[in-house]
Amino acid sequence: MRTVERLATFLAAAVVIVAAVGLWGYLAAWFAPGQILAALDQAAQTGDLYIGAILLTTLGAALLILSFSSSGQPKGIITENSLGQIRVGMGAIDSLVRKAASSIGGVREINTALSVDKLGLSVNLRLLVAVDQPLPDLTAQVQEKVSSYLQQIVGISPKQVNVLVRNIAHSAQARVR
Repeated sequence: MRTVERLATFLAAAVVIVAAVGLWGYLAAWFAPGQILAALDQAAQTGDLYIGAILLTTLGAALLILSFSSSGQPKGIITENSLGQIRVGMGAIDSLVRKAASSIGGVREINTALSVDKLGLSVNLRLLVAVDQPLPDLTAQVQEKVSSYLQQIVGISPKQVNVLVRNIAHSAQARVR
């Protein structure tokens, strides 16, 4: 949950608790109905009630917007077979992508970004590769390995596997003098 969502939820809970305490106070006769109306009338005269109304309206609108907004990136991929649904979490898919890419000789470091839309899974890789590797061959191997590994293990073929070679690793050779 994002910070804005937590804040809106906290404020909504506080408002509901204050209203509930006020209702229980009325029902338990902790204060007379005239006291509540007098307090509201005084708050309206000082302008505090307007500020409260603006805050409550803003809070209500924010909660309404949050309730209809999507949560963003899905938490996994869903496939179906004759027995039902299979859900594979994005963390598991990320681990599989890293394992497949790192199995290719010449790949030193891997940064991944996964996204899912109506057309399927997209895999974006940023690689640090070894020096003197033929980049077209290396990147094609990474794409093929990631795609076939996901198909074999998870049963899905990504719609695309994008590879960016972000840098070349320079091997540290020992110098003898």
